[in-house]
Amino acid sequence: MRLVSATGTTAGGSSLRAFRAAAADDGRPIERVLMRRLDLSRRAARRLLDTRRVFVNGRRVWIAHHVVHDGDRIEAPTDVGRAETAAIPIRFENDELVVADKPVGIVTTGEDGLEGRLRRERAEPGLAAVHRLDRDTTGCLLLARTAAGLERMIGEFRAGRVRKAYRAIVIGRWPAERREIRRPIEGLTAVTRVRLVAASDGASHLEVEIETGRTHQIRRHLAGAGHPVAGDPLYGAGVIVGPELRAVPRQMLHAERIEFPDAQGRRVAVTAPLPADFRATLRRLGLAAHRGGRA
Repeated sequence: MRLVSATGTTAGGSSLRAFRAAAADDGRPIERVLMRRLDLSRRAARRLLDTRRVFVNGRRVWIAHHVVHDGDRIEAPTDVGRAETAAIPIRFENDELVVADKPVGIVTTGEDGLEGRLRRERAEPGLAAVHRLDRDTTGCLLLARTAAGLERMIGEFRAGRVRKAYRAIVIGRWPAERREIRRPIEGLTAVTRVRLVAASDGASHLEVEIETGRTHQIRRHLAGAGHPVAGDPLYGAGVIVGPELRAVPRQMLHAERIEFPDAQGRRVAVTAPLPADFRATLRRLGLAAHRGGRA
């Protein structure tokens, strides 16, 4: 029997089910509680925890052995999101390069990633990603169609001639006067520029550009500034948030634009529209209109 006391719809159209731990759950690991209360197999319960969208008393929990106590409020998604199976949109291509619009829930490289899917969809076994986006980050991803193109674009990245701009939804009200984060990552220079698009008491919509491309740079810089990306399962894991932010279905980070020189030295700018779950999250958090001013 499923003892679900409340259900809320997430920004992505799925739901969070909520219930209170009972006396029979006291002292049990969250994995066992999910199995018993939601009628799940052990594998399914662990897969649910792996989404990092399970909350106990408002705090994100993903460790299977986290101990639950009588009366704890538990929230869990009604489904486990998977990557889209539709063809991946292409926003730009020429003889040398392709810019794909990466969907949520898929890694960049490997046969099961975007790289492998595009090789099969386009019958181009030589396609290779020039850079990477995290599994749950969407938007512009640059791939090379030739070995020469890959080598050239790697050089352009190293020379700083490729520019990338993102949209992010972060927890809390971002201070409009703060326009730059300059903080080393793993001992290396890292610079992130930020512009406030809209803000409410609980969240902010930002435009973000990076001068450097360190691992998880945007997520780490924003979290270090006290405003982690909404839905970030890693850098926002320790932050207690309200139900609207707990219902965010994935990390709200979108690679909106990429600019780079083509083989003739002409600048190319490519954009990817905000995906549906990002737009829905903006509406739910009161950030769709440009409230709070521009930085």
